[in-house]
Amino acid sequence: MPQVYKLISTDSHIMEPHDLWKTGVDPKYQARAPIVVQEDEVNYWFCDGKRLPRASGGKVVEDPRDKKFGRDWKEPRKGGWLPEEKIMDMDMDGVWGEVIYPTAGVYLFYVPDSGVFTASARRFNNW
Repeated sequence: MPQVYKLISTDSHIMEPHDLWKTGVDPKYQARAPIVVQEDEVNYWFCDGKRLPRASGGKVVEDPRDKKFGRDWKEPRKGGWLPEEKIMDMDMDGVWGEVIYPTAGVYLFYVPDSGVFTASARRFNNW
């Protein structure tokens, strides 16, 4: 009898909504939590007043379910941020499981203030 293998992706990513940290962050750190700031027509993630490295967000969209991204994005699949769409993408690709990494969230480790980091990471994990 042939062995059946399950395909597991070990390098999948999600895309954080641009307004993820506008709510749900400890009020003490809300003003220092990650935000998207536009510079030279490109949007970048900032946290605690510092731009996060390599974490650009292209053009901000209010509702990624209905609109296209600008710049280098060509109609990204909704599975990048919607769990039910992620499951459909996995089924389509024959993927049984994934190890999922953040996009902007991974750069929170560059935030030196432990309070801002903890509050921001907690919000990300709850999302």
